[in-house]
Order: sequence, then C-alpha cells, then structure tokens
Amino acid sequence: MRPLVNVREDHARISPGEAFRAHVDVRNAGSIVETYDLIALGPAAPWVEIEPSSLSLFPGEEGTALVTMRPPLSPSVVAGEYVV
Repeated sequence: MRPLVNVREDHARISPGEAFRAHVDVRNAGSIVETYDLIALGPAAPWVEIEPSSLSLFPGEEGTALVTMRPPLSPSVVAGEYVV
C-alpha cells in the first residue's frame, strides 16, 4: 500500500541564493513495517536536501521530514516555476 503524504507548505516563491523549508508528513497506511526513501525529482532536484532521507514506519505511524530548497545564485538558473 502506498503511504499517505502531506506537504504542509506546498507553494513557495524562492529567489536564487535564498532557502525555503517545507515539512513533509508521511504515514504508513499499510499493515507491515515499511521504509520510505525520500528523494527529489525534476530539474530542481540538485537544489533540494531532505532530512532524514528515509523514514521507517510501523503500520499507522507517521513521520516527518524537512525539505530544504536552495536555488543557487547562478546565471544557469532559469527563472520560472519548478515542481519538486
């Protein structure tokens, strides 16, 4: 069974060189102990840190990870919307 995931802060406007932090709650909705690896995908993935990067949860248990996004102050960063 897939976990239930809730991103508390689901939209942000971040300028290059700044940081934004969001909390992600993950609940094990299954009936066995599961370990969930948390990774960022997409073009913004190199700017994203997730701590902890995995959560081991008992059935019905919930854990929280902190996602920090830091777009670099660089001309290679194109302005626009990014989905992480």
